[in-house]
Amino acid sequence: PNTLFMKKTVFPLLIFLLLVAPLCVKAQRLVDVQFVPADSVVAWGGGEADWRGMATALFPDVKEKVFVPASSPKKLSKHWTKQTRPALGVLGMTAPTVDSRVEADAALVDEAAQLFMATGRADGFEAMERVVHGRLLHLVQPSAGRSYASRLAAQTLTTASGRIYAVDDEGLWVNLFLNNTARMEAAGTRVVVDQLTAMPYDGRVKIRLSGLRHGGYPLTLRVRVPMWAASLDDVALWDDWLKSPSLPYVVYVNGREWFDVKIDRGYVVIRREWNSGDEVLFDLPV
Repeated sequence: PNTLFMKKTVFPLLIFLLLVAPLCVKAQRLVDVQFVPADSVVAWGGGEADWRGMATALFPDVKEKVFVPASSPKKLSKHWTKQTRPALGVLGMTAPTVDSRVEADAALVDEAAQLFMATGRADGFEAMERVVHGRLLHLVQPSAGRSYASRLAAQTLTTASGRIYAVDDEGLWVNLFLNNTARMEAAGTRVVVDQLTAMPYDGRVKIRLSGLRHGGYPLTLRVRVPMWAASLDDVALWDDWLKSPSLPYVVYVNGREWFDVKIDRGYVVIRREWNSGDEVLFDLPV
């Protein structure tokens, strides 16, 4: 009887715990990821490096849209793969009119953020970057005039500014590349992040951490690997690249090459103890 009880009750329970419990832990960790609000990020240099500044110069009343998580991550991933990605062109989402294209771009920015929060994948920000530089920034130029499309573009750019960084209980994520300073709380400590770059005109990116309470603070830094930097012209190729990813540039930490390179879901992962003033440097092949 004891043997029968073990086979019918204890063994299935053990198998469940071994197979399902790690997935639950992983899902819980991803749920804990939070975006750093747009008003915590200050862009430097003006012009197209300051998405929110360009948007509010044209429409001072636009604000960052509140993030709404996806109700069904499985349906979201399917919709992203089957519908959103195929409709993404070089300049943004395809649609018959300017207004409908901008509406589709705005929906993509929301969906890309949801995809990241549900899966931790980086490819949503690849698409977000494309619609921002391909269409939205042009619609909020001072000469563009005020219209439904330009107002929606301003709203979307302000929201996208709040998706540049994300934090969790392990550290921080760098999703988009802009010249800026941001204040945030990551892994239980306050940290200031300076991102120094001339993107999209120059590929050099320097990320400096400061404001740490004490030296040798353990943080995990995740920095997105752009698909275009990996010579992936088609966003559909991203899935194949993830199966055996390679880094198309050298990463330097405090001036020395970082050999312990790991790539997870499209992010370079750097785990170490950080001191105020530590820097990560790399050159994207623009």
